[in-house]
Amino acid sequence: MASTSALFTGLTGLNAHSRKLDIIGNNIANVNTTAFKSSRVMFETLFQRNLSFGSAPGATTGGTNPRQVGNGVGIGAIQRDFNSGTINGTGDLRDLAIDGSGFFMVERDGNTFYTRAGTFRQDTEDNLTTATGERLLGYAVDEDFNIVTGALVPINIPIGRQTIAEATSNVSMVGNLDKSGDIPTTGSIIDLMGSTLSGPTILGGGFINSSTALINIDDPDNPGVAQFSAGQTIRLNTDATKGGGALPAADLEITATTSVQDLMDFLDLALGIQDTGSPNPDGNTPGVTVDPTTGIIRIIGNVGTENNIQIQT
Repeated sequence: MASTSALFTGLTGLNAHSRKLDIIGNNIANVNTTAFKSSRVMFETLFQRNLSFGSAPGATTGGTNPRQVGNGVGIGAIQRDFNSGTINGTGDLRDLAIDGSGFFMVERDGNTFYTRAGTFRQDTEDNLTTATGERLLGYAVDEDFNIVTGALVPINIPIGRQTIAEATSNVSMVGNLDKSGDIPTTGSIIDLMGSTLSGPTILGGGFINSSTALINIDDPDNPGVAQFSAGQTIRLNTDATKGGGALPAADLEITATTSVQDLMDFLDLALGIQDTGSPNPDGNTPGVTVDPTTGIIRIIGNVGTENNIQIQT
């Protein structure tokens, strides 16, 4: 009989450690399972069998300890390890992960479930769902794109529908430069409203400067009369080209306060001249300027044939 008890006691250890090996095998098998949480076995001792009970100490004798024989080991609990694992990028913006505590809330047939697996995809109605079809729950967004807290609804991401516009921040271009090509050194140089020696004058005498109002510029074909008046429009039409291609038409509305500087800013923008922050190799700085000593408005283009500016005056 004693040997039989010993065999069964040893068998409890074999059974308990067999279950531990099952848990370890399951952990290894799920090493690549999304959001899998490993488990560990907690052992406990089984109730002991009392061969004799202990006795309390007396006035002249000490007490005795009970005689007990253990009945083996059992599995007290199997615990899950909910510590966060490594978060890896998948390249799919619909794949989500939780960093820290918490669960995703998903819904099926009115029942709510919890999961750590964030491999979501869209169904035919653009709802984010799990691989088994449960819909991901979250806060809704109103027509003004404000988050509505207080009630959970299925998260819906409509593709090709109305979204908040975002400005483009980066543009990538790929190409090869011809290493045997000519290196540009100069940009276009165009003098407006005058010759290479002198430019427009102001009514009453003197050359124009950046602060001169356009309505105060003298008409060279009719001295003493203003060349422009408020309400007129200066138009840069398709006769202006850049790199051989026509530029889009652009208008500058003349008012009583429109100045030569406004005209130069208009030309700089309409002609697409880039501020490089440094002069061209020939020493001229791209942009539109006026020389107050001669009144000449000069347009300096960027270098290269693609930036070659031509204006039919």
